[in-house]
Amino acid sequence: MEVECTFSDCDWPFTTTKYYRCCIEKYQIPDDIELIINGKHKLRKTLNDVTYVKFYDCTITKLPTGIIKIFPNLKILEINSSKLQKITKNDLTEYKNLEKFVCWGNEVEFLPGDLFEGFKSLDSISFYGNRLWIIEPNIFDNLDSLKRIQLEHNPNYDILYSAYSKEKVSTTLGEVKNILVDKFFASDPKVIKNFILKLQNPIDELKNYTKRVKSADKKLEIMEIRTEVFEELMDRKFEKLENINASLAIEVHELKSKCELESILTSNLQQQVNILTSGVLGDLKSFLQNQNIRNINIIIDGQEFLVHKLLLAARSPTLAELIFNNPAVDRLNLVDIPVDIFKIILKFFCTDELPGVDGVNYLHLLAAAGRLKVTELQNYAAKRCLNDVNPDNAFDVFNIANKYGSDELIQKSFEEIKKKYPLVEFKDEWNKEPEKMIKVIEVLRRKEEAIRKIEEEVEGLVRLD
Repeated sequence: MEVECTFSDCDWPFTTTKYYRCCIEKYQIPDDIELIINGKHKLRKTLNDVTYVKFYDCTITKLPTGIIKIFPNLKILEINSSKLQKITKNDLTEYKNLEKFVCWGNEVEFLPGDLFEGFKSLDSISFYGNRLWIIEPNIFDNLDSLKRIQLEHNPNYDILYSAYSKEKVSTTLGEVKNILVDKFFASDPKVIKNFILKLQNPIDELKNYTKRVKSADKKLEIMEIRTEVFEELMDRKFEKLENINASLAIEVHELKSKCELESILTSNLQQQVNILTSGVLGDLKSFLQNQNIRNINIIIDGQEFLVHKLLLAARSPTLAELIFNNPAVDRLNLVDIPVDIFKIILKFFCTDELPGVDGVNYLHLLAAAGRLKVTELQNYAAKRCLNDVNPDNAFDVFNIANKYGSDELIQKSFEEIKKKYPLVEFKDEWNKEPEKMIKVIEVLRRKEEAIRKIEEEVEGLVRLD
C-alpha cells in the first residue's frame, strides 16, 4: 500500500534532541499490509535518517508491521487519533529498540502486563486520552529507563509521572506502580484470576503487590486472594499427584501383566527345550552328533569333513538331490566353496547359528549358500553384502546377486558400477539384463588391461632413457 508522507525536523518536549519525522495522515490502513512510503525528503535526508514516525487521524485496527524495515533507526512511534482499540505484546515485537511510544486519543481499554517486555531503552510512554479501564500492575516493571508515563484522561486512570524538572509533577514512579496495583485489584475478579494464572510465581508476586499498597483493606484483599491462589495451587498439586499415582498404578499393573506373560513364555520355552532334548527330536540330535555313524566325507580344497547324509539332505536341497540320486555315495567333492565358508555353512546346519563377526567374506557366503539353496543363510548374506559394495567389487557382486541375491543388492551394485565408469551411459534396464552387462564390463576390462599394458611399456621406455 502506497502512502504519501510529510517529512520534517522536530523536537521532543523537555529535551534538546532533534528528530527527523515522517508523518502519515488520514489513511485507512488494513491489518498486516506492507506500506510503501512516498514523499519529499529534506535536503540530503533519506529513510535511514527517520527516527520518528507519526500516524495521525488514520484508521488502524492493528499496529502496522514492517515499519522497522523501512525506518531501521526508528526511536519514536506515535499513533495519534487513529481509532486503535487493542494492542498486544506481539504487535510490538519489532519495536523493542524504541525510546518513546505514544498512543494518543485512541480507543484502547486494556493494557497487558507483558506489553513492553524486552524493551531496554524505553524512557517515555503515553496513553493519553484513551478508554483505559484495566492496566495489569506489572506493565512498568523492569523498564529501568522510564522517565515519563502519561495516563491522563482515561475513564479509570488519570496519572502523570515525569522526571523532567520543567514539568511540575509530584507523582513518583513508585506511586504510579502502587496506583496500578490498587486499581487492578479492585477490578473484575475474572480479570484478576486470569492475570494471576499467567504469573510464574503467583504466591511470591502477590506478596510483593501486598507491599506496594498503603490501604490496609487493600492489603487484606490481596492477602485473601493469595490464600485462595495457594489453596487452588495445592488442589492442583494434589490432583496432579493423584493423576501420577493413577498412572503409576496402571504402569505397575501393565508391568505385572508383562511379568506374568514373560513367566508363561519362559515356561513354554522350557517345554519346547525339553521337547527338543528328549523324545524323537532329542534322539535325532544325539544321532547326528555321534561321529561313529557319520557316513559321508565332504572334500573342500583337500580338507575332509565327516558328516551325516541325513543332516546334509535335510538342510540343503542341492545336496539332498545329489545324495538321493547316489544313495551309495560316501565322498563328495565340492568345488568353488572356500574352506572357511563351508565351516560357517556346516555350523549353521548343526546349530542354526548365523555368522555375526567381521572378516567373513559375505559375497563368497552368498554364492555358496545360493548354490546349496540354503535360503535363510542366503538372504542373510545378501543383506550383509549391502554394506560392502564398492566400485572395485561391484561387478562381482552384480553377477552373484543376479544369480542368488536380492533386488536391493542388484540395484546397489549396479549403481556402484555406474560410479566406476562415469563416462559410460548405462541404461537403467540393464540391471535386469546381466548377460548384456557382462559383455559391457568385459569390453571395459579389456580396455583397462590394454591401457595398463601401454602404461607399463611407456614406463619401461622411460627407465631405459
